[in-house]
Formats: sequence, structure tokens, C-alpha cells
Amino acid sequence: MGQLASGVLAGGTALLGAGAAYAQGSTEALPAIVVEGVAPKNAKARGPVPKQTQPAELTTSNASVDSDRGSMGETARGPVDGYVAKRSASGTKSDTAILETPQSLSVVTADQIRTQNAQNVGQALRYVPGIVAEVGGGNDGARYDFQTLRGFGYVGTHYLDGLKATYGIGNLSMPQFDPYFLERVEVIRGPASVLYGQNPPGGLINMVSKRPLEYSFNEITIQAGTDNRIQAGFDFSGPLNDQGTALYRLTGVGKKADNAVDFVEEERFAIAPSLTLKPVAGTSITFYGSYQNDPEGGFYGNLLEDGVTRPFPGGGYFRRSFNAGDPSFDRFEREQYHVGVEFDHRINETWSLRHHSRYIKTDAAARGFFAGAFVPPSTIMRSTLDVEAETSAFTTDTQLEARFNTGFARHTLLFGVDYLNSEWKNRQEVGAASPLDVWNPIYGSPVIGPTMMFEEGVKEQRQLGLYVQDQIKIDRLIVTLGGRYDWATTKNDTDGFLMLPPPFGVLPFATDQTLKDEAFSGRTALTYVFDNGFAPYVSYSTSFVPVLGAAADGTPFDPIKGEQWEGGLKYEPYGLNALFTLAVFEATQENGLTAGAGICGATPCQTQEGEIRARGVEFEAKAELWRGVNVIGSYTYLDSEVTKSSVVGHIGKKTTAVPKHMAALWADYTIQSGHFAGLGFGAGARYFGETYIDPLNERTVRDFTLVDAMIRYDLGRATPVLDGYHVALNASNLFDETTISCSAENWCNYGLGRVVTGTLTYRW
Repeated sequence: MGQLASGVLAGGTALLGAGAAYAQGSTEALPAIVVEGVAPKNAKARGPVPKQTQPAELTTSNASVDSDRGSMGETARGPVDGYVAKRSASGTKSDTAILETPQSLSVVTADQIRTQNAQNVGQALRYVPGIVAEVGGGNDGARYDFQTLRGFGYVGTHYLDGLKATYGIGNLSMPQFDPYFLERVEVIRGPASVLYGQNPPGGLINMVSKRPLEYSFNEITIQAGTDNRIQAGFDFSGPLNDQGTALYRLTGVGKKADNAVDFVEEERFAIAPSLTLKPVAGTSITFYGSYQNDPEGGFYGNLLEDGVTRPFPGGGYFRRSFNAGDPSFDRFEREQYHVGVEFDHRINETWSLRHHSRYIKTDAAARGFFAGAFVPPSTIMRSTLDVEAETSAFTTDTQLEARFNTGFARHTLLFGVDYLNSEWKNRQEVGAASPLDVWNPIYGSPVIGPTMMFEEGVKEQRQLGLYVQDQIKIDRLIVTLGGRYDWATTKNDTDGFLMLPPPFGVLPFATDQTLKDEAFSGRTALTYVFDNGFAPYVSYSTSFVPVLGAAADGTPFDPIKGEQWEGGLKYEPYGLNALFTLAVFEATQENGLTAGAGICGATPCQTQEGEIRARGVEFEAKAELWRGVNVIGSYTYLDSEVTKSSVVGHIGKKTTAVPKHMAALWADYTIQSGHFAGLGFGAGARYFGETYIDPLNERTVRDFTLVDAMIRYDLGRATPVLDGYHVALNASNLFDETTISCSAENWCNYGLGRVVTGTLTYRW
């Protein structure tokens, strides 16, 4: 019984630890130039593409022009032809050239997602620097998107179209967004609170949804592959009238597969309609929504360090497909939907007004097992988790933008106010469970033991933020100044009990806390755009995150604060569709929670003596070297260290689950002429460095390198009868390497093995 209790408590501790871990020339405008809009090369346009009006600019620079639209009609939120995005709104909340954005910013386009066959957001980010894209190793990617940015945990703070979309560390009802519905996935590295409010200092991930197109686009795709995967999707868009004042898009996907873990399945059905109306010139309003049902959510659990990073005491390892749970008990169901509206109005030549509001709701029910301890010769102790959770949130952001000149200076001045109100209802129960023999697992036997912990409560979060930003251009010098003030209220009303070993018995606990915080966040930056396309920059920015809880004396915790210095160089070469970025940074996070003395409620007390400093270098290259040849490369050096802690032994140690080195390289080529025209192939390699498991840096997870590959063919190039048909074959982890991920002590998992997928697509 003592082994059982210790196993349950160890499993519960592992669970809680894993959940928390995580130029420009003249300023005079020339007459507008009317150019023909260009549909992406992967679209089959029907009829003429609507014309788009671009402001002309007199420029002596080879770099991106400063206009509402980039070359060939690219916008900050729209489609990109290929892998090289030149504009983004994530870094400034205005349509800005990435070259002129004074912060590290990566854009993964829909073309790249499609080519590499990313099945979730984590897989889409595999070739991006500065990010651990699959914290859980990848097997949990069908359920959640867990990442770390620049060594700082990033859980529950993803954004969708510029509005916060996921809430709460440890929230098992977090929504997940299918990459088939996304036009881009954008990563801002470094503090972004100046525009978005509460966020960790590592940055943020902003997913940009597909929106109605001005040209006709129709696609049907089917897939089949490893683990009995079958998938089908459709994407239809275009104008609803001859004037192009009403546009629509309807996207849907359905998928079903087994998981690499025994007796685990994945299943999803989702649909996303949207409608854009343009009643008058310069005004548009978009109504959109999405419904998603995940009857099966794949795998979410853990294995022990024994049997994964090192052999069991008696020898041997867990099988990669080993299930520490029980198919008769395990389950995961999630249902999510959101509805929203976007409004964009050009008031006059100077002023523009934008507004975006969304309501999102997610319901989830999850049951599973967690391994807590190994008992020789071959038994693992387990605990169960049974959760029912519901998350809802209303978010809104209103922006007023002015573009004007004062003397030699050109301004893009932005005023904004945003608001969020989220609620997370959660009921969870942790219980003892029967042990399981590693070598001879017997499933279906009674697994439920006494309840060890029960918790039920509601957490609320409200935030009101006012922000202002000015991008000032003086010849080729760009000064970016921004400031924001936030009022944040966080509530926690939770009751429950903890079952302690004899003689202590049942320990009830109750939390009723309201925490009100105010914080100022800022950014100051300088960028200089040279004639040859080089753009060095330097910036300073800050961040904050409110923290629920209190010290042992009842004093509420202060917000976790961050600051960063960053210097870098961006390069957009003349005559080449490419963008290169180099960044050097030092980021510090203070007021982190560390272990304290005693028990506070149901958990050990904590203090705010933690500080982490991350220093690093990041490099990213995206280029279309010539027509049909694309290259993506990235490298990360990251030195993340604990500089302050209440535990003296942790000071000076490296943070866990964060590699010092990461690198990735991808290249693909599509033959443009001759007998094999339309045939494309590509390959990539991803290196992930050694990581530490424990805060004393005594145990490590080995490094690894994975290879991906792709081959595709445009069947229409062989015969006109098959015009619009495309086939592709993708393989990730081509050589089926065994990889390991440990996000916390005794919270380890195997990474995905080889996954092969075939795709047939028809576009017209």
C-alpha cells in the first residue's frame, strides 16, 4: 500500500510539474497604379482576377516598399505564393514589411504547410528557429499544441488572427486549430506585451486563418498513410457576384487514424465558413465561424525515465508503442466552435479604422493514466486523471491608424484598445489505480482505486489594454516607439480535497482569490534600411504575466515580468525572392515561482524568487533560388540559465527541456520543363540538441537528427485530361529514428516514428 501511495503521489507530482512546465525616398505620394491581381501559382483561377490598387512610391531601395500591399499584391494577412513572406501584421498590428519590423519574426505559409504535410501547428513549426515545436515529442500533437519559445514555457497563450485563443496552464479543454484552415503560422520571438498584453517573454504564436479570396479557388484533397490514416478536405472560395463585393470561403476537413501508441485513436471533423462584404470602396466586413468535433484526441500521458532514457533496473526499455493506460478507461472528447467579425474601413487618405471581435467556446472530457513509479522487477505504479472542462472567451480589438507626414518624418501611428473576458470551468479527480506489468500488460481489469485528490472550480480572466505605437521613418531610418497599459483581473474559486497518507487523512482546501494587476509594457527600436537590402535593427521590449496564488503569509504574487535586448540584421536581396534574418538577444524573466516551505492549500508553498536569463543567436533563411527551387534553413544557439532561485542548488543550472543547439535545413525542386515537368522532390533534416531532465542538470536526453522527404507530381503536365490533379508522397522521420522527449522529471515520451502519407488533390 505504501508503494501504491508513493506511486500515486509521484504520478500526481509529475502531472502537475508537466502542466506548469511549458525607402524609401520621397515622401510625396504619386498617383495610384492599377495592376492586375495575381492568383497564387497553386490556384486555378476562373475568369479574370480582380484588379487591386496599389499606392506607388518613389524608391531607390531594393528592399520592400512601404505600402498597404507589397509586391504582387501580397498583404500582411493574405496568401503567399511560395515560402517567402515579405509582409506581416503580427509584429506591429499594421501591414508592415518584415524587413522593417524590429523583432525576430517567422512566417510559415500555407504552401510550406502543404508541401511538408504538417498535420498540426507543432509540425508546421519544425523548421522555425528559437522554438521547441513539439515539447511532448509529437505523439500528443493530435490533442494539444505545446511549444517553448527562446527557452520560456508557452502553454495556453496561442493567438488566432491577432486575438488570444487559448487560456490557462493545465487547461485540458484548450482548443486546437487544424493547419488545413490556416493561411499562415507566424512566430514573434521576444516580448510582445506592448501590443498583446499579458504574455511570456519568449514571444507568441499567431495563427492566421484562411479568408475569402477575390478569385475563384476550389480544392478537394484526400490522404492515406501510416497508422491507418485517412483524411479528406475541401476548400472553396471566390466572388459571389460580378462586382466582387461579396466573397465567400468554405473549408472543411475530416480525419481518422490510429496513434503510434497501442489502442489509441485520433478523429476530427471540422468546418469553417466565412463571408466578406465590401459595400463601398475602402470598407470591408467579414463574418466567420468554425465548428470542430474531436471524438478521439490521440495520446496524452507519460512514461518514466526508467525504461526510456535509461534501462529498467533489470534491463530493457518500454516499447515505443507501449500504453501505460487502459483502453477500457481512457477517453478524450472535445467540441469547439468560434464566431467572429472583422471590420476594416478607410476613413480618408490618412485614417483607417479596424475592429475584430470573437467568441470561442470549448468543451472537453478526458480520462487517462499517468505512470508514477517503477517497482522491480517489472511493475509501474499508476494514477488516474478524470477531467471535465469548459472554456469560453470573448475577445475584441479596435485599432485606429493614421499615416501622415511631419516635415521629413513619415508616421504610421496606431491607437488601440483591446479587451478579453475568459472563463475556465474545471472538475478533475486524481485517483489510485492498479499497477501494470511492463512485459505482460493486462488491460480491461478493474483500474479505479480510492480518490487521492478532487478539485472543482472556476477561473476567470479579464484584461483591458490601451496601446499606442508610432513607426517613424526619416529617410531610411525607422524609429518604432510603443507603449501599453493593462488592467488585468484574475479570479480563482476552487474547492476540493487531498487524500494524504495515514495518519493525516483527508485535507480539504478552498481557494477564493481575486487578483488585480496593472502593468506598463513598452518597446523602443531602431531600424535602418540600406539601398542594398540590408536592415540592421536594435530593440528593447518588456512583458508581463499575472500569477494566481499567494505566498505562505498570504501576500498575492506579483506578475511575472520579462525584458529583452535584441539586435539583428535582416536582408532582402535585389532580384531574389528571399529573406534572411540574424538575431542576437538577451531576455530575462523575473518573479518566477520557486519552491517554498510548507503546504499551501493542496500544493507545496511557493515563493517568487525565480529568475531565468536566456541568451542566444538565431538565424533563418528562406529563398526561392530560381523558379522551382526553394530552400529553408535555420539555426539556434540558446543558453538558458537559472540566475535566481529559492533552491540554491538550481542557481547557475540550465533550464530543463531546452536544447543549446537546434538546426534545420529543407530544400525542394520542381522540374519546370521537359518530359519530367511538374515532378517535384525535396528533403530536409532537423537537429535537436541534448537537453536536461532535472533542475540539477544531472540527467540528460540525448540529441538526435531526423530526415524528412517529399515527392510530388502535377499530373496535368503529363496530359491535359488530368489538369488540376496533383499527387504527393511525404515521409517524416524517414529513417525511423527513436527519439525521446522529457518535459519534466519522469514525464517522458517517445517521439513520432516514421510517418508516410500519400495525397491526391484536385484543384479547379
